[in-house]
Amino acid sequence: MQAVDLTGEDERYLRMAGTVLADQAEDMVAEWRAVLAEQPLDQAWLDYQHEIGLRHTRNRKNTTDHADSVAMADT
Repeated sequence: MQAVDLTGEDERYLRMAGTVLADQAEDMVAEWRAVLAEQPLDQAWLDYQHEIGLRHTRNRKNTTDHADSVAMADT
């Protein structure tokens, strides 16, 4: 847990929360899906998501952020 800087006390409370919420998990997921369903994913939203994705490429990031980022490694 050092990578995320959680203490033993943090872990204890997270486990307690998991125990308390375990039987409500399906209801919580259903509620969250209902919230998401209320937000229409129209073409404008899809275009925006595409633009955000492009900004993670070297050329677009450099243009958007006025930066000189390093080349991506070939994998």
